[in-house]
Amino acid sequence: MIKIAIIGASASGHTLALNLRENNKDCSITLISEEDSPFYDRRLLLELLAGRIKEEELLKFKEDSYTKENIDFIKNKRVASLNIHKKSLQLKTKDVINYDFLVVCSGRRHILPEITGVKKTGVFNLYSLADFREFMNYFISDTVCIAGTGDLAVNIAGIIASKNKEVKLISAQDMSGFNLPAGIKVINSEIVEIIGESVVQAVKFKEGKIIACHSVVFMDKKEGSIDFLKGTNVELFQGFIAVDGFGETNCQGIYACGSVAGRKSETVKDKDWDEVITESIRLSEHLSGVLKV
Repeated sequence: MIKIAIIGASASGHTLALNLRENNKDCSITLISEEDSPFYDRRLLLELLAGRIKEEELLKFKEDSYTKENIDFIKNKRVASLNIHKKSLQLKTKDVINYDFLVVCSGRRHILPEITGVKKTGVFNLYSLADFREFMNYFISDTVCIAGTGDLAVNIAGIIASKNKEVKLISAQDMSGFNLPAGIKVINSEIVEIIGESVVQAVKFKEGKIIACHSVVFMDKKEGSIDFLKGTNVELFQGFIAVDGFGETNCQGIYACGSVAGRKSETVKDKDWDEVITESIRLSEHLSGVLKV
């Protein structure tokens, strides 16, 4: 039986797994997620933060539904490494999963800068449902600093400000072009240090100025969740996994799909939800054709 492993169970990985199963009843499909929940609509996380929906309204697929589809769903597990020659991947738990075809759908997320104090309690980079849960349980009072430029950073700052919290938006770029919600102060600078004993108490800017705050959210830089590719010869391009028009990498039998993948022949950019879904369906059709050869 042909074994297919999919890393990542968000829009791309989930869509790919279901479409592959619909077109291929005899192959083995393993869907691996580092999150503790089955597929949910990531677009609604801001609605959850704003308190306009409940968590269960995010969830779009029940865990036992994977079993009904004969898909082996492995949750709350991170992939540690990949052995291309043996066609196997190892989880952080040391469990090994063998495959004939591998598809990386692990996505991209905001990263924390390499500065002093960034590991302190109260520092966040919001991406997953678990990230939002932790943040929502933490920011109770005092100032919240949002470090980032773009609509997402502005929207999160606006939601927090609407809860009568003091919000400072930290950006090295000019924010005059954005329609900023009321109650948000913009500081054109860069955070170089997080100050506090074990929790965030203040931030220091590159000019030397220090302001007190309760928590910091970094939403500036993104990178692919692809640490497990270290030591392999899977080609990267501008931080994305380089793929051809069929989603295949330079390593035969290894594909990538969704926001983590990009074609060298095109301008690499972040993809929206619909683009990811369309790309996943297209890859499932291609792989289905390969399996039938």
